[in-house]
Amino acid sequence: MDLLPKSSEEFSSQKYWDEFFSKRKEDPFEWYGEYPELAGLLHKYISPKDNLLVVGCGNSTLSYDLYIAGIKNQKSLDISSVVVSQMQKSYPHLEFIQGDVTAMEFSIDTFSCILDKGTFDALSPPPNDAKKSRNKSEILDADNEDGKVKVNLMMEEINRVVRPGGRFICVSLLQPHVASRLLSFFHSLGWMTRVVRCLEAEKRTADKGNNKSVVFPVFMVIFTKIKLPPGMKPVLEAASLSNSSTMTRFESLEELMNSIKDQQNFALIKRGLLQLGFCAEKGLQLNLANGSTGEDRYILNVVDVPKLLNNPVDKRFGVFVVPQGRESEWLFGTHEGRICLATEAGFTRLVVVHLVRGQKYESMNKIQEEIKNPLASLSPLCVTEKNIQAPIMTVENEVGDRDIVYQGQSDFSGDFVVEDVSCDRKIFRRLIFLNNPNVIQSEVEINIVKKRGKEFKVPLTTKLSCQHHGLMTVSFGILKYFFTETEVNAGSISGLLIGLGGGLLASFLINFMPNLSLSVVEIDPEIVKVAKDHFGLPESNERLKVVVDDGLKFIQSTESQYNIILIDVDNKSTKEGLSCPPPDFLDKSSIEYFKSKMDPKGSIFVLNLVCRNEALKKGYMAHVRQLFPFVYACDVPDEVNTILFCFSEAPSSNLNPKNLPQLVKQSIEWVNAGNFQDNCNSNSGISKDKRKKAQHSNNLNKTDDCFCGALSEAELLSGKFKILKL
Repeated sequence: MDLLPKSSEEFSSQKYWDEFFSKRKEDPFEWYGEYPELAGLLHKYISPKDNLLVVGCGNSTLSYDLYIAGIKNQKSLDISSVVVSQMQKSYPHLEFIQGDVTAMEFSIDTFSCILDKGTFDALSPPPNDAKKSRNKSEILDADNEDGKVKVNLMMEEINRVVRPGGRFICVSLLQPHVASRLLSFFHSLGWMTRVVRCLEAEKRTADKGNNKSVVFPVFMVIFTKIKLPPGMKPVLEAASLSNSSTMTRFESLEELMNSIKDQQNFALIKRGLLQLGFCAEKGLQLNLANGSTGEDRYILNVVDVPKLLNNPVDKRFGVFVVPQGRESEWLFGTHEGRICLATEAGFTRLVVVHLVRGQKYESMNKIQEEIKNPLASLSPLCVTEKNIQAPIMTVENEVGDRDIVYQGQSDFSGDFVVEDVSCDRKIFRRLIFLNNPNVIQSEVEINIVKKRGKEFKVPLTTKLSCQHHGLMTVSFGILKYFFTETEVNAGSISGLLIGLGGGLLASFLINFMPNLSLSVVEIDPEIVKVAKDHFGLPESNERLKVVVDDGLKFIQSTESQYNIILIDVDNKSTKEGLSCPPPDFLDKSSIEYFKSKMDPKGSIFVLNLVCRNEALKKGYMAHVRQLFPFVYACDVPDEVNTILFCFSEAPSSNLNPKNLPQLVKQSIEWVNAGNFQDNCNSNSGISKDKRKKAQHSNNLNKTDDCFCGALSEAELLSGKFKILKL
């Protein structure tokens, strides 16, 4: 298993390399390792048959160590005549040559292998912003240009003197400016590129610093000179951290360089993780990849709880594995939830492990065995020093079941999956957009129905799975109790839903309100197909019309008017903290369009607003207040959602404002105890006998589960309705 950072924006490369250049004041060549640390890798790529050149040999014993190991045919080059003279006296049986690597005197195609340990790094000028001072900027710029010329000449000379099929082995820290020049040059010539980590060299540095200082990753880059057939791309690959013989191929140089940057950033992360409190504010997310395939296998979420810093040492680091299908729950899927989980478990630092969709897991015991060693690098120093093994916890020791029913791709939403997940002895079908894999876009409970000895999975479309959907249905009760002087309740109700998703809300409303005619607008034809094929949306229903269109374009062009307009559209870009709806829907002009399509006899505009940016949220709510005469807001318990109920006109004139809370309560109770239950059950796949038995239970308790618990306590819920404008 290879531990790699997934997202580490807080560790900018500037911060990493600022620390790097400050450390260069020390002896940098100690970082690269000596022969004992590099031998395991060197002898994979250098054989006794090679004609070897060691460039920038200095006074290192590397050439002698290779000679003793059987690499007899070798030469060593250094620009310093003093160093060369010393080495000739110390090792008279080896050939040391004074010369410049940027202008070598060897013939073309002389060597089968060239080895460089740190010389290319030493010649490469650091970025201007890392070395400039006010008074010396012009001189330093000149030095910088001179350095670039030298490294270019060095690479050209290496290309000249290495024979076809030969190798250039470069041990480097691959700072960004170094990696860019080095990898780009040889890749452009068609050379094969392989990058390997020198883990033994890093371990030596870590041991020397007692694991308390930053250990910069050391890389060995093996370039192989190959003449490629026309049209063939040069090979780019990197070795697995856990197995240097297992390679991951990259499609582009940018992908390879990003992989290198990730590993460099992780060096800084590891330094931070030594101290408790490092992951308190934002938490940290990392991937644990399969060393053989390169695929992500686990997602690790690290949180620290500041108030538990004084815990006993054995309670300062723990691991919690989340069963498949439960990673989207608040407790496991949000930073706040994971802090709560760590607090309840009593651990200062907790690593919450998510299992990756598409991977196979044999058992929880196998998972624990697989992750225990890699996770040790996330433990704080106080735990590592005491050699304490972190406890690995889970829920009921179950891996959980996840069955992928359908995989698809949409022009609007990208890749997505429909999956069945077992949770709390029930089966739920979920629609997941893979660009945001921890968010459930749509969910429906599945009934197992037996027919002629066979089992069939039937979506239970008479039962909501989201609290915010349950809360949005209160609008039908509000329509009944707040518009008593209108003709709304005498005939059919005209409804518009923008945003279909899996279609559960639409299917439920058609079952729930026998006098409702509902139009649904969904921009994505793929999602409409998924809703019909996998979530039980009726193919045809005279009271349900599905339109494939942009919601805003539809509302501008339609001539219809509606008693209820429901907005439940996800925002594809959540950079500003707005998840629902897209910002265009919250423009004043857009809201004006929606308002113009509301039936003047009595109507409600219901908006599911999901915004984590409080300043932005207040601005959007201000737009709504300006445009509607009467607005209610209700926060969904334990969620970010706020449901806005916007009235086309103020409530009936004979309503006393003091009675409004009671009317909200009555609206909730009417919805929760409506006469739709028999209609719902008739379409649920439940037998007649079982329905009759169910009817003996209390009507409130019987119907409450249909709303995902959102309407269970009318008194308490009505108190959450806040008047934004009256």
